Amino acid sequence: MQLYNDNYKVYDRNHRLEIALISTIGERNEQQDCAGYEFIRDEGLAVVCDGMGGMECGRQAAAVGVETMLEAYKGIFAQVYDRTDADTVNPHTFLVKTAEDADSLVAGLIDSKGHKGTAGSTMVAVLISGQKLYWISVGDSRIYLYRNREMVRVTTDHTYQAVLDEQLSSGKISREEYESELYRGKALVSYLGVNGMQLIDANDIAFGLEKNDRLLLLTDGFYRLVSDEELRECLENNIDINDAAMAIEQLAMSRESASPKDNRTMALLEIKQMDF
Repeated sequence: MQLYNDNYKVYDRNHRLEIALISTIGERNEQQDCAGYEFIRDEGLAVVCDGMGGMECGRQAAAVGVETMLEAYKGIFAQVYDRTDADTVNPHTFLVKTAEDADSLVAGLIDSKGHKGTAGSTMVAVLISGQKLYWISVGDSRIYLYRNREMVRVTTDHTYQAVLDEQLSSGKISREEYESELYRGKALVSYLGVNGMQLIDANDIAFGLEKNDRLLLLTDGFYRLVSDEELRECLENNIDINDAAMAIEQLAMSRESASPKDNRTMALLEIKQMDF
């Protein structure tokens, strides 16, 4: 299991997948993002979490989220692939159940002063099984899919602004009410932790992958500095995923002077072969 929660640049691959990880602490006193991945046979899982709730608690929460997902994947899927009943494991069910387990563990964290219930974390994860993609999201970290020069955001931010947007479009609130509440728009409405996981987004129908597809997982420290179109251009203009990841990082660095320097973390995966 590979888990990272400090400044790092990592590259790895197996026969069918490549992954590049980059994380930067920014101007924060501690790195509260955490990322990790696990390759089993020629398949894999990648997870990115963004902790919150004070420096100590945020770091712990993110690490627990990533570690819980990777340990479960390694424990279940490594055994399954040694048997003939691999189809009995449903990746969607696995991701949701493991996120629920992580939620319970984060909710039970206690800091060095004995305080409980102050930790939380976002979570995004992608599981590549056969020629299929499964994913899960809790919070406002993001997953993007890049294919044939086009990029789509797979996830929806679980923020108060998303709630306001839905209420405005459905006529439940007026434009004036919407504008008056926007100052709280970045507040999370779902996350791992005490009473936090109100929403889980996960695909129960597998998404078919193609050769050269790229999957980009980001914490908000990246996408608040780099627009979706700029992310797409970085992926389009760089054949090598290390170069693509570094292009995104360099663009984010160029914007730091005009914006708070938050922790930022990315995991970029590419499908190299399709002979699963």
